[in-house]
Amino acid sequence: MAYRKFFTIGALALAGVLTGCAQGGEDDTGVGPGTPPGSGGGGGIPGVENCSVPLGGVCVLGGTAGGDGLVDELLAEGGALAPIADNINTADLEAALETLLANDGNLASLVGGLLMEGQLQAGLTELLTGGEDGEGGLADILADLLIGSDQGDGLVALLGQEGVTGLVQSLLINGTIDPDCQANLGTICLIAGEDSGKDGLVDLLITEDGALTAISDNLSQDNLVQILANLLESNGNLANLVQGLLAEGQLVEGLQALLIGDPDAGEPSGLVQAVQSLLDPSLVTELLGFLGGLLGVGGGN
Repeated sequence: MAYRKFFTIGALALAGVLTGCAQGGEDDTGVGPGTPPGSGGGGGIPGVENCSVPLGGVCVLGGTAGGDGLVDELLAEGGALAPIADNINTADLEAALETLLANDGNLASLVGGLLMEGQLQAGLTELLTGGEDGEGGLADILADLLIGSDQGDGLVALLGQEGVTGLVQSLLINGTIDPDCQANLGTICLIAGEDSGKDGLVDLLITEDGALTAISDNLSQDNLVQILANLLESNGNLANLVQGLLAEGQLVEGLQALLIGDPDAGEPSGLVQAVQSLLDPSLVTELLGFLGGLLGVGGGN
């Protein structure tokens, strides 16, 4: 499945996050000019007190100032971007976001206007995608920071250079409510619909630049969806292990468990072993060795 630079938010995890942020649970109730937003406590719109990056009367990023902003909610445990949170340096994110808004007046004006009107979801969507030109938004910033992190080389090897941006985008798909998601693990979408225009987490691994391209060359997406669903349904321990690791921000560990298992946690096999009967044995050995070395756990079983 080809990597897609531009993505549509649609029914993403943003909806759940922003429902809690908007007053009365509505995204369009507004915090018009001169109307102070809520303090951020008790589900109100996050105010600008203790906020590193305020915009449109709303806190976008609390950052080092210690407040809670819209982006903080996405990166918090249980948030849509929690799997990458441990690899995002707060100070670096703060500096990059401040620079983006200072240098792109059109984007700052667009997002600020939407936030001031109380259109939190629309405002955050524009900020993530980079506004009308669809480039240089928060998704790209997060991808750049990931590539520069301790896990950066491994992620590029797994997903390809562009796939790291795709990773950020895939995490924003809510696998429990998005009709395009064909296989999910909690809110994480693993495989999206073939014609959906979206990529789930496993989709990225089987793309042209992904580490598991060889699997997609031998299996149809329908086959892979069924195998993955059966694996996670039949092995609740594996499903809980992967879901827990991703929720805690342990992205590489979660991918390791999903793909090749985690013997130390009592799960000796994962997706690669589940499809091995349909693949050439030498290919399975090659994949296990490559992924084991990449993820730092040896060759697997």
